[in-house]
Amino acid sequence: MLQVLLFSVNAVVPILLLLTVGYVLGRRGFLSPAFLKNGNALVFKLLLPMTIFHNIYEVSDLASIHWPLVIFSLLVILLLFGVGFAASGLWVRPVNAKGVFIQCVFRSNFAIIGLPLAEALGGASAAANAAVLSAFTIPLFNVLAVVVLSLYANGQASFSAKRVARDVATNPLILAAAAGLLCLAVRSLLPVTAAGAPVFTLQNQLPFVYKAVTWLHQSSGPLALIVMGGMLDFGKAANKQKNIALGTAFRLVAAPAVGLLLAWLCTRQGWIDCGPGEFGALIALFGSPVAVSSAIMASSMGGDDELARQYVVWTTVGSMVSLFVITALLRGWGIL
Repeated sequence: MLQVLLFSVNAVVPILLLLTVGYVLGRRGFLSPAFLKNGNALVFKLLLPMTIFHNIYEVSDLASIHWPLVIFSLLVILLLFGVGFAASGLWVRPVNAKGVFIQCVFRSNFAIIGLPLAEALGGASAAANAAVLSAFTIPLFNVLAVVVLSLYANGQASFSAKRVARDVATNPLILAAAAGLLCLAVRSLLPVTAAGAPVFTLQNQLPFVYKAVTWLHQSSGPLALIVMGGMLDFGKAANKQKNIALGTAFRLVAAPAVGLLLAWLCTRQGWIDCGPGEFGALIALFGSPVAVSSAIMASSMGGDDELARQYVVWTTVGSMVSLFVITALLRGWGIL
């Protein structure tokens, strides 16, 4: 179990360190407000889209997809979206905090730490399941985030189907996910070589394009965290303590409890077949801290961006404990 604790620490402490670097540089004036604003836009419009495209493009074989697991995961995310929506109506104020809270409930940091976390918990099988799940869950995360942030944009609870459709259609993260899925679909239609590989891939036929995409993808996480740390202002969080505690509890306790309990029940009923490889991926999907991109998106779409940044900090800190407890329980029950 010490190994599990050490992994949890090693998975999230680098995130905290980069947030701290950004926070210190911001407080010292090294990162100017103009730099942070432009850096936030760069991450949202270019770097995070490259990460999403890269992660989806890396899924190698759609033919071996565990479809019951994919469908189950998507349905649970929609359920968590509904739970967050109901809870926000009961307990979250003001209006521009509602969308940020709902996003915290259903959206995990699957793109950045979910894949290595899954591999550490369930080995190569869990990593493969997580990679496939990312091709479907990350687009859904982004569509739901755009919908809910548009609904509560700029402190006004109003619904406009035309505005939501426009925001979805023009969101860089959603466009990147669509491009990645399109590439997967095209790849599945291409003829293959004698060795079974597609006749065309970016890696082999356009390696300079693939390398550029990879470099942009690799820079997205560090820059996003440094920019977010530079924009943190703990003084502004004084009147947000209730919302911070509520969102953190839902992300680290309620979301994994719902997702993993339903997975266990569905396995008992024979509706899905979940072993250690599947549960390792599901822990990463439902138990990770809130996505770094959630704060970037909230800042770009008129949500309570300070609350969103606080969620990234506190769910990341808390996940060192929650991931250890979840893993210890599942291993004790013989599930992992």
